Amino acid sequence: MERKSKVWLSHEGKPVLGAGKVEILRAIDEEGSLQKACKKLDISYKHAWKIIKSINERLG
Repeated sequence: MERKSKVWLSHEGKPVLGAGKVEILRAIDEEGSLQKACKKLDISYKHAWKIIKSINERLG
């Protein structure tokens, strides 16, 4: 038997952070830039920027 769970943070009923967004933030911290984090995670800069923007908008 294996137990799994997912955790995410929400603000005013809207999700703010989940595993994927945390992964992007962690990669930015480790790599020191959004561009390098995108290369590490193999995602587009535009996609990552939209995610960061959504986090900022939801948290104010």
